[in-house]
Amino acid sequence: MKNLPLSTKLYLLVLLPIVGLTWLGVRGSLDKWRVYRDYAVLERNSAVLQQIGQSVHELQRERGRSAGFLSSKGTQFGTELQNQRMNTDHAVAQLNQLLGDFDAARFGASFQEQLKVSLDEVGKLASKRAAVSSLELTAADSAAYYTQTISRLLNVVVAMSHLSKDAEIGNGISCYVNFLQAKEQAGIERATLTGVFVANAFTPESFRRFGQVEAAQATFLRVFESFASEEQRRFAAAKVSGPAVDAVLAMRQTAFAQSAKGGFGIVATTWFDVSTARIDLMKEVENRLG
Repeated sequence: MKNLPLSTKLYLLVLLPIVGLTWLGVRGSLDKWRVYRDYAVLERNSAVLQQIGQSVHELQRERGRSAGFLSSKGTQFGTELQNQRMNTDHAVAQLNQLLGDFDAARFGASFQEQLKVSLDEVGKLASKRAAVSSLELTAADSAAYYTQTISRLLNVVVAMSHLSKDAEIGNGISCYVNFLQAKEQAGIERATLTGVFVANAFTPESFRRFGQVEAAQATFLRVFESFASEEQRRFAAAKVSGPAVDAVLAMRQTAFAQSAKGGFGIVATTWFDVSTARIDLMKEVENRLG
């Protein structure tokens, strides 16, 4: 070392910091590349995720109209149900088109299986519809099929929420998923009370389901608020408000107050319409979160 020229010594002294800085730069670039890659994957997945949400939305509507049709022995909701089935078919067709270019295998066997199970449930739609149209299903059995199918699709959304390692994105998706679950409980409430108001009375099973749905809906909304930013909370509160929301609350209170004796004095189609208006407002929040 002592015999080295001064220029070489200076070069070596400068070289070590340069190597260190270069390594730090490379490592930083790799970290940024990983973040970019995660965002790119999430962006591609988000189109599938949001179309699953749209398919769920239409299935929720079909579930409610099917419940009204069956509870009325086919005397109500017939035209509305036929129109809704076309809307559901359109949403599912768009989802299937997106899934044509979607590589589920890259996310592992577990995710691939959840996606397959959900699509298998959707594949039963035609036979279940035929049973509804011929009044071969009870309202409870019909609702159970739709609820299971929707639950399977939401499981795919939950699984997709685990794909990002970015904490901020993960928190945002947790917010989104819990709001989706709250909206699903609102959909079950719509279907349940549609049948109840058609019959003008609760059964023990429908009252049990009604109580569970109310508790679950409130819980999911509380969890959503715990994950949401202040701006998201303000947007949701401002959006999901107004006459339709007030009407839903009033009819819900009437259902609870007169649960033992029935005779609610509420037209089922009126309930369905105001409940749908509230859920449509929730869908706007869902879209914003998505």
